[in-house]
Amino acid sequence: MDKKRQHFLLLQGPVGFFFYMLAQDLRAKNAKVSKIHFNAGDALFWSLFDKSAKSFQKSRQKWDFYLRRFLSRNKDITDIILYGDCRPIHKIAIKIAAEMGIKVTVLEEGYLRPNMITMEENGVNANSPMLKDLKKTRIDIKKHDKELEENSIRLRHVSFFQVITTTVYYFLCIIGGLFYNRNNNHRKTNLVTGGTIWIPRYFSYRYRKYKYQKKISEILASKKRYFIFAMQLTDDYQIREHSQFKNVKESIVHVIESFAKNADKDDLLIIKNHPLDNGHHRYNKKITRVAVRNNVADRVIYLDGGRLLPLFRRAKGMIVVNSTAGLQSIHHKIPTKVLATSIYNLKGLSDPSDLGVFWQKQELPDTEFYKCFRRYLLNTNQINGSFYSPKGIKTLISKISSQILVNDKIKAKDNCQEKYIKIANIKN
Repeated sequence: MDKKRQHFLLLQGPVGFFFYMLAQDLRAKNAKVSKIHFNAGDALFWSLFDKSAKSFQKSRQKWDFYLRRFLSRNKDITDIILYGDCRPIHKIAIKIAAEMGIKVTVLEEGYLRPNMITMEENGVNANSPMLKDLKKTRIDIKKHDKELEENSIRLRHVSFFQVITTTVYYFLCIIGGLFYNRNNNHRKTNLVTGGTIWIPRYFSYRYRKYKYQKKISEILASKKRYFIFAMQLTDDYQIREHSQFKNVKESIVHVIESFAKNADKDDLLIIKNHPLDNGHHRYNKKITRVAVRNNVADRVIYLDGGRLLPLFRRAKGMIVVNSTAGLQSIHHKIPTKVLATSIYNLKGLSDPSDLGVFWQKQELPDTEFYKCFRRYLLNTNQINGSFYSPKGIKTLISKISSQILVNDKIKAKDNCQEKYIKIANIKN
């Protein structure tokens, strides 16, 4: 195996200092690291004195040419690391890397929440290598039928540190708009709108939490059975690129219309908003209009955020487009219907029937197959840690470095061989 020095190119990472700290760790282990910034937020979380970091300030249309020229001038680049494979700039980078034989490592929030992150080659979720050959993946999953000891650290899913860095990031993106092309932002929501709309959401948090808990109590006290539809974020690329829906509102209409046509008259439909939604689209009004139009206004309940766990107590089933929230319901043995491409949209995990049939007849997840699937994920692409908390970052960097550094793997192999030789000599 070639022991040449690895050269990593880092593109956009998660909000915060994670990519910078990862770069420092890789450099300390004799790897070379370059970085390309795309907005002022990227630059903020990097060292101003790092001359290896470059800034792409042109339009997205020129990114293909820029990256090809950058890679031709840095022919020793062996790896590209990025966060989120569906961002326009990253899709182009993955395509170019494939042409040039450069390995791409994609990072994303964990399939298993809240103490894990996902790391896969070339893509995650609907672009995951797991979906390239489903027959092989199913065979591999079933091989993981032995118990696996989980030594994972427990982390808060959203920390105060994350909230602060996200806020600073938004405002610096706005201020830095003079130096960077704003069209390179991967979100549909305007940065000013996206940043300022969080202010009323922040101050209304306690009231929304009170309303959510009150509604939950009323639902559970009614003794009625219900289905849950877990919404996704407006800018979620799993909706935009890997589903039949153009946006979240389309998925809402589809689910309510199917519920009105096929569900039992005594059943309820609980539509739960994503806890990190910023409130810009006012989904409650849209849901009310669609429910009234389909004569189910008294059977459709909207919850603005909150946790899913309390709802699992008496749920008949859960519907998702392709959110990883579906794995939570499967974990809790709730029949789960997935409407689009997903790594867990497999027979034995999710319900294979059409949505119209699902309202009347639900298929329970195969518990043993799910356990194998979970162990498979933990052994292949899930890494314990967090992008946002100091403790989580420290744990994560150590584990990621050990997996992506080729020379570290060679050293580990050589050490094992040396120990084996010593033991063999002693025995002889």
